Amino acid sequence: MAERTEFVVEVNGRDRSLFSVAERPNGDLLIFFEHAERFGYDACGSEIRTQKYSVHVSPNSAEFSTLKQTLLLQDDTETTTSALTDAPKKGGFFVVFSRRPPDLASDRYLSNDDKHTKIRLGGSGVDANLALVYCVAIGGAKSSFGPKPNMGVIEYKFANFTLVVLSHYLTLPPHRNGDLLHVMTAPPQLGGSADEQTMLRNLMRGKDASGILDDFNSHSLLLANSLAHHLLKEIEDPALKKHLLTFIDNTVEQLGDAGTLVIIRSDSP
Repeated sequence: MAERTEFVVEVNGRDRSLFSVAERPNGDLLIFFEHAERFGYDACGSEIRTQKYSVHVSPNSAEFSTLKQTLLLQDDTETTTSALTDAPKKGGFFVVFSRRPPDLASDRYLSNDDKHTKIRLGGSGVDANLALVYCVAIGGAKSSFGPKPNMGVIEYKFANFTLVVLSHYLTLPPHRNGDLLHVMTAPPQLGGSADEQTMLRNLMRGKDASGILDDFNSHSLLLANSLAHHLLKEIEDPALKKHLLTFIDNTVEQLGDAGTLVIIRSDSP
């Protein structure tokens, strides 16, 4: 396997691994998670064996590149989802996934491999009492995203792709459960109504930096909403419960219909 580039965040004075990227000789990218222990929120849920995304050069298509997510559980259940996007070949960007990881203070997320090139999100000494949210977007090798206010932005160049990582922190504490969001598309020729085909075709289109920021903001609201629901189940203080209920109502109001095409998948610690 090719050398990996590891994306980390410092929590309690030590690097915690979020994901790593390996570039194949043909230019494809493999994105490996420091995944959660289990699939789903249930403590008895199936353990995750491996989880990865792959971003393909797709040389046989002049317009589209293929993205795949592969999830393999310990019971040998394997799930693969895919998306097509024209972003790398048409000058835009496409969100591969957005994530609120489980509480990174857990030792299972410690970065122990010093052989990897490490890229740190958010500088050093970040507040371990706030929940991290980040997204990974992909564009062409010549694409440029640029800095954005009130947002961590990392651009990393590979031979055929530019990887963009956006990050910020929610005003809520981290939780042992996390969530993952991604968009799944399918070729229009697979069928469906004209409206469905148009919807899928639009999902495949790359977006400029402003459009990706809008997507990430919507994803952040969805992830914050889910986190607030987790916390609500575990607190007794009436004032805190009221605060969380107000927080949830605010996220729903801000979201409107945004995110209805997004698939949400849960992680356990």
